[in-house]
Amino acid sequence: MKRFRTYATWSVAVIAILLSPIFLIFAIIAAVGMGLDMFDLAGEGPVALALSAPVIFVLLRRGRPRGRRGPGSRLDPSEAAAD
Repeated sequence: MKRFRTYATWSVAVIAILLSPIFLIFAIIAAVGMGLDMFDLAGEGPVALALSAPVIFVLLRRGRPRGRRGPGSRLDPSEAAAD
């Protein structure tokens, strides 16, 4: 009984390492299934919006002018501290 804690810890670790890929496979399958169920319930509109929103956000952000950062502009950090 002296080494029961050591053997129990190692056996739980080995079981966790051996069973984790199986749990991972089933978790991925379950996530895909739940995603397809949500797609059926919500329809195509919200899913298409959720998938295209990051692309639209990046495109809108790239087209926006950032302003000038140089001497004489209000965005110059050295002049902002002087105000």
